[in-house]
Amino acid sequence: MTNGPVLLGLLVLAVIFVLASWRGINVGTLAFPGALLVGTVGGLDLTEMLAGFPSELFVVVVGITYLFGIAQTNGTIDWLLESSVRMLRGKVALLPVLCFLLAFAITAIGAVGTATMAMTLPIAMGAAYRYQISPFMMAMVTTCGMQAGFFSPNAVYSATVVQILQDGDLSVSRLSLFLAHAVLNLTIAAVVYFAGGGIRLLRTQQTESAELVLAGHSQETSGSGDVGASTSEATPTVSHTAANSNDAHDRTFRWATFAALILLFCGVLILELDPGLLAIGLGAILMLSFGPRKDAAYVSAVSWPTVLMITGILTYVGVLDTVGALDAISDALTGTGSSTVGILLIAYMAAIVSAFASSIGTMGAVVPLAVPLIAADPSIGVLGAVTTITASTYLVDPSPLSILGALVLANARDKDRVPLFRKLTLWALGMALIAPLVAWTLLVLPS
Repeated sequence: MTNGPVLLGLLVLAVIFVLASWRGINVGTLAFPGALLVGTVGGLDLTEMLAGFPSELFVVVVGITYLFGIAQTNGTIDWLLESSVRMLRGKVALLPVLCFLLAFAITAIGAVGTATMAMTLPIAMGAAYRYQISPFMMAMVTTCGMQAGFFSPNAVYSATVVQILQDGDLSVSRLSLFLAHAVLNLTIAAVVYFAGGGIRLLRTQQTESAELVLAGHSQETSGSGDVGASTSEATPTVSHTAANSNDAHDRTFRWATFAALILLFCGVLILELDPGLLAIGLGAILMLSFGPRKDAAYVSAVSWPTVLMITGILTYVGVLDTVGALDAISDALTGTGSSTVGILLIAYMAAIVSAFASSIGTMGAVVPLAVPLIAADPSIGVLGAVTTITASTYLVDPSPLSILGALVLANARDKDRVPLFRKLTLWALGMALIAPLVAWTLLVLPS
């Protein structure tokens, strides 16, 4: 291939991310026409342009979000949240821990990160205000819990990265990837917890029941719904009337859905079944048993914006690969002196871009750049390099310019929004500067 399609492909990629951030457009909407433009200039036919379409990943995302949509719509998730909060029995110091675990569990089951935060942030921020806990600390600990579950074998992030590595003839243990990110975020959460007043909470004796924290879900934070509806990964808006019903049918439906979520996790982790097909199968069983003639409402709960974003960006990356752009970038990074330095540069690139764009979309674009570097240098551990790049991508997510940052601000009181904006900005800037270097030093250099 000539340099023309390569340069055009890189230029269009930059324009896609700039326009998506500036105009608030789903990056997948721009990636598909971008693939058409670059592929046409590069002399590719339609089959070659669509060769990078991630059909397996498409099934995973649709299946996971379909089953999770059922759990959200029929009240199973709300029921689990309420039951968990009631178990605390007034132990205020454990509220941040609970929020971490709730966000972790929901994301690990397979929920999109924005959906997880839209459900848990109102509870977390409401609890912070009611019990005089730092709102920033509570938001960041909850965020770390969500991020700790990003690479669960059920999660979209895990499926995306594993598929990219497999396409490059590389492999990584799903469980090892999951544990690496879980430990990383648990460590960050612990630091934030104690730095943000956790010691004071542990010393303070509170006897008031924690059950009233749920009031924050609907009263303390009235703005979250609007923000969630405006994002590219908006949560399902189907009515939750089932969650408020106490009849035997709805209770049985929720218990069956809870069992299905457990079966999904076990089936993927233990039996190594395909998460997408298994999730669709479990969802079909639930619909046949409890929701005849109501399936349309649950299908609409599938996170189609996420599907569009991921398939679009990976299709575009496939075109870049075909015209030789990825090899050109890899050669340029290798020219820095070593593949390990190239990994560091990719990690910084990922952190900077992700601060303004979707982390999953950024991940789909930058991880393929590292594949040739890892393959060319056997001394680089796949797990360490991939963890460095992926962690650098999502640790900047609480930027106030991102969806997650907007959700945090939306759930804050008016007087706290300006201070929180500054803190979120400093957090994102600090993570963009420090996280890639620290992760690279610990995970890549020793290999």
